[in-house]
Amino acid sequence: MVDEIERAGHIPLLTNAGKAKAMMDQINKTNKLDAKELALLLRNGTLPSIWIPPGELCDQRGLPRMTLVRIKAMFKNRIHATLVKYAIHIDAFTDVFSVAGRKSLMKHIP
Repeated sequence: MVDEIERAGHIPLLTNAGKAKAMMDQINKTNKLDAKELALLLRNGTLPSIWIPPGELCDQRGLPRMTLVRIKAMFKNRIHATLVKYAIHIDAFTDVFSVAGRKSLMKHIP
């Protein structure tokens, strides 16, 4: 999307949503009001922007992240499969990998 914005001759800006929301100080929240407030911050030069990395750097960052996410999912699936294989049920937790779920899981490991 950033590439397309630049190709169209515009300067892309990525804003820090938390800071922008604090600066807008609105009670009512709608897309229309948000757009007006963001435009006002931009016009005043106070829009809290975040640095956008160049495309190739973004790609370089994305590949290792995707690989790590895939490996993390693979390990979690293996742990779930092992729990099923040994009929270990941790019913008290919806997420076995939460802090409490991991503590409970450690009780089943010799």
